[in-house]
Amino acid sequence: MENRTITVACMCAGALSLLYAAFSSSGIAAAVAAFFFFSSLLIWKYGYIVVPPITGFFGVKPKIGKMELSPAQDALMVQDGGEFVASAYLRLGISQSLADKGQEEVGEYCKAFERAICSIKNTCQISLLLSNLDLHAELEEVKARRSMAEAKLSSLLSQKGARESADAQLLRREIAMWNRLLAKLTGGSRPMSMLFYAITSARGASRHEALSRLSAQVLEVSAALSSSLKVDVQRMRGEQIAQCISLGRRAPANKEEMEDMFF
Repeated sequence: MENRTITVACMCAGALSLLYAAFSSSGIAAAVAAFFFFSSLLIWKYGYIVVPPITGFFGVKPKIGKMELSPAQDALMVQDGGEFVASAYLRLGISQSLADKGQEEVGEYCKAFERAICSIKNTCQISLLLSNLDLHAELEEVKARRSMAEAKLSSLLSQKGARESADAQLLRREIAMWNRLLAKLTGGSRPMSMLFYAITSARGASRHEALSRLSAQVLEVSAALSSSLKVDVQRMRGEQIAQCISLGRRAPANKEEMEDMFF
């Protein structure tokens, strides 16, 4: 059962308990409603920590469709013949843009990427999902703030002896700051929202052996990519893995769908 399904179920149970408490004036029902609402918040935020021990205690195996997840919900388990294959999904966070770098730095980064790929001993799939980032709302807010500063400056300069005052200087610097920000947002390459992730798999005679081998491979891939590419590597869990599996069948139809999926 997915964390989202459990969260919705807790919220529905909380709403029903709250309605019953409102009509019956039952303190117990109100306490039950509070418990379910708190549980929904806890599972939504920390489900990858809370759900595995609970499902393990009751003997329930977490699944995505017909595919089994590991007890920690950080690996996908598939039985292939008499063996088990465990797969991990690693999200790669890039904190720098090559658009702001010179040709020499871009060349060095490309070489680092090649070295990182060559240093990975096991099979690794790297995927990249891109979408143009809509900055219309941000641009309008910056323009509005600049207009407010210009209006304040114009009002101040209409007063006698205010041209060289400290307030006038501050407003001029503020307007210059908004102009620089506008130039940065509208100039150069278009900003992009991006999902960059890697998949690695390991095979074993048992679930435990497959997961143990996978853990070693995840450490190897994470070390190679984070050190060479200066990326932040985070292991995906639960519904994040489910979203990546769905990307194998189709891409998000629009920017909003992509943002709802991952951001």
